[in-house]
Amino acid sequence: MFGALLGTDNFDFIVEGVPTLTAFQVPTSSVFDSPVAVGRPDKIDIADLKNNTAIVAVTAFGIAERAAPIGPRQSRAEIESLLNASGLDEQMKTTGLWPLWQSGERGRFP
Repeated sequence: MFGALLGTDNFDFIVEGVPTLTAFQVPTSSVFDSPVAVGRPDKIDIADLKNNTAIVAVTAFGIAERAAPIGPRQSRAEIESLLNASGLDEQMKTTGLWPLWQSGERGRFP
């Protein structure tokens, strides 16, 4: 899936045009029944933990061993197109980040 999210640690990479990856957590058990249950060691699904650890390790190793980047750095026009297509532009406007993007104070400047 291609897109962009404001609430991730990779936001500044996105607005600089640097390709990023974000893992999305899919609820698969009772861990997500209650906010109190999240993060409790007795609620961890060990099989899921092992599978997800393997996926992250293989992905990180694969990226690190590549001769080429996982994708080209995007131009400002490409970034703005992504912001518009993903709805991130509206999130940025709501949170007051849009003027910083427009002025070039935040993100890749033309």
